[in-house]
Amino acid sequence: MKKMSFERKPSLGDSGDDIVACKQRLNILGYYVGDTKLPEFDALLESVIKKFQQDNGLYSYGVLDNATMLKLYEITNGFEVEEDTQFEAAVEYLGRK
Repeated sequence: MKKMSFERKPSLGDSGDDIVACKQRLNILGYYVGDTKLPEFDALLESVIKKFQQDNGLYSYGVLDNATMLKLYEITNGFEVEEDTQFEAAVEYLGRK
């Protein structure tokens, strides 16, 4: 998993590794179902963040502010994630058919 960064407040249209880090964590929690490797903050991510904020008693406006990132970090801190390269290869292969 990418490291979380608390240096800015990403929103729709931004891109960067900090966005990938949040997508990965939101994916683990079952919120984000898009491509976690793409660094762009898209409309899907914005709606997912709003839902996460709402579910966690945060101001729900779809921006990755410090309170949202901290809550995301607190919930996922200590999770161990193992990359399944065979699964990823199968998904890629089946996607081409």
